[in-house]
Amino acid sequence: MFLELEELLCKHIQLRLYDNWTLDQLDSILSRLTESIILSIDIILPYNKELEKDDYNSLHMFVEMHKRVSYMVLYNAPYTGMVRSSGTDMGYWSFPKKLDR
Repeated sequence: MFLELEELLCKHIQLRLYDNWTLDQLDSILSRLTESIILSIDIILPYNKELEKDDYNSLHMFVEMHKRVSYMVLYNAPYTGMVRSSGTDMGYWSFPKKLDR
């Protein structure tokens, strides 16, 4: 899946997801990068209402587990917020609030 990027010596990538997603799906994608040369991953995806059922500790643990995730943005969230991972400058996630027009 990421072989072409490695052949181009990409060290930093950005994943953009536009559909519904789960942490298990993200984990499956990022697990393929375990032995790669990619150093950092930015993830931009829509806010998922199902996350409320899991609670935000799951997302925090996900970022802690995948140290290459430099940030995650969950856009169209019902509120604005940001949480940093512990012990590193990398690994934070933010919730930019959906603008009412």
